[in-house]
Amino acid sequence: MGFTPSLFDRLERLFRQFLAAEGASATAEFYLPVAVAALVREKSARVKVLTTAAAEWVGATYAADKPVVIERLRALVAAGVYPAPLWPARK
Repeated sequence: MGFTPSLFDRLERLFRQFLAAEGASATAEFYLPVAVAALVREKSARVKVLTTAAAEWVGATYAADKPVVIERLRALVAAGVYPAPLWPARK
């Protein structure tokens, strides 16, 4: 998923609601797809699906996913699929 900056205030509102309802739970999860769907239902966001035949999904949900994602991104950079560096240096 990719978001424009304007979405983050709306996500923060939903996250605060989530914390108020579930904050004491050690196992509750705030799912971005569920939050985005709620924003779409209330007509405060819209979703555009971008299709590609050349890309593959690489996701990270848990800390244990990090090494796999890092290695996959390194391989995609090495293959020239993604640019190096992936992000410009912070100033």
